[in-house]
Amino acid sequence: MAATNTDVALVVSDGALRGIVTDTDVARKLIAAGLDPQTTRVESIMTADPKCVPHSATASEALCTMIEGRFRHLPVVNSEEGFEVVGVLDVAKCLHDAIVRIDSVCLGESVRLSSLLPTPASLGTGGSRGHTKAAVS
Repeated sequence: MAATNTDVALVVSDGALRGIVTDTDVARKLIAAGLDPQTTRVESIMTADPKCVPHSATASEALCTMIEGRFRHLPVVNSEEGFEVVGVLDVAKCLHDAIVRIDSVCLGESVRLSSLLPTPASLGTGGSRGHTKAAVS
């Protein structure tokens, strides 16, 4: 993963997706556990049989799958070609692309971060973990 500067790798065997391993898996299941990277098999730290989304799914379906499953990467499969993996979605990129589209299409201008942050007067007045909701008009 380091050689290709990526944070996710698909584990494929006999042409079928067997698992997915991420930088988080490496950090938590390998390094933090004190395992030897030279002798530890990827099967012991990967997520076996990961959830996938068909390439025909909508972006919101894919994003909901990632959010509900609490994972950052989602393989995309071509269900018409025997479930061949055709790509991997990244939740951060999906959210970024969605925000850019909202900015340019719906608002005609960028949403300023200051409009999304709580005001000093609202800090500590409840809400979910100190966060407040911001209305966009």
